[in-house]
Amino acid sequence: MEAGHVSIGGGRSQKTAAQLLQAADALARQVDQPYPHGAVAMIKGVAAALAGNWRASLIFCDQAEAIFRSSCTGAVWGADTTHRFLLRVLMSWARSPS
Repeated sequence: MEAGHVSIGGGRSQKTAAQLLQAADALARQVDQPYPHGAVAMIKGVAAALAGNWRASLIFCDQAEAIFRSSCTGAVWGADTTHRFLLRVLMSWARSPS
């Protein structure tokens, strides 16, 4: 979650966010449960969105949504947050110059 908060700084915070996401990814692999994998994918999507990388955000949010939907029971917050960022990404991408 810290990686998502750090990502609010946009491009200037990408290095710190990437390091936090790498650590979170390693922890999720250690635990090897669906929710941590979905949470890491979701936060990767959030970080990418806040950096303006719409394509990467869409990919990560799609991965997170699939994990929450197919492998997690009661993951309403994760799914809702993922959907919120998917919508933000799609709206931002549609408004950005080609």
